[in-house]
Amino acid sequence: MNAARLTRRKYLRDLVSAGLGVAAARAGAATPRVWQLGGLWRDDQDRPVTFDAWRGRPALLTMAYGSCRRVCSTTLRLLQHAQAQADARGLDLEVVVVSLDPTVDTPAAWRQFRAERGLQRANWHFLGGSPALTRRVAALLELRYWVYDEHVLHDFRIAAVDPAGRIVARMDWVDDPVDALLDALAAR
Repeated sequence: MNAARLTRRKYLRDLVSAGLGVAAARAGAATPRVWQLGGLWRDDQDRPVTFDAWRGRPALLTMAYGSCRRVCSTTLRLLQHAQAQADARGLDLEVVVVSLDPTVDTPAAWRQFRAERGLQRANWHFLGGSPALTRRVAALLELRYWVYDEHVLHDFRIAAVDPAGRIVARMDWVDDPVDALLDALAAR
């Protein structure tokens, strides 16, 4: 096994072994609002960004990784469908995709990913962060992920986040209606 693969494997193992803290988040203090999570991310243009940048704006938030060929592809297709419906409704929103594998999903890799899939809209943001930040977002979304061989396996989840940073709706299954996310955001 080469050094890069060992490093990636160790990183992914560390993410999983550190735990997601979902049960702790439920049992602990009030769940923080998304835009209050803090921490510094790198976007696909290699710019530093914080979640606070989207405070005051409705958003769809999910987690994915560029080499995923199943759940993430479906998630992105559904986000594109939601974007088209939001456009038709005149609903201006942000789409934020947080990497589950930020050692591989570098800013350059996310840029290439976006270009190959035609995801070039300015309101779409692809982010990578530290293992701790990744776990915090996963815990907030109650999204479980784990490593199996060379893959990151994970739940499907898209959250509708209101301008104040509250999660107001979730899509947990691929056959859930995207309209429910947009309805929750339009009601705010």
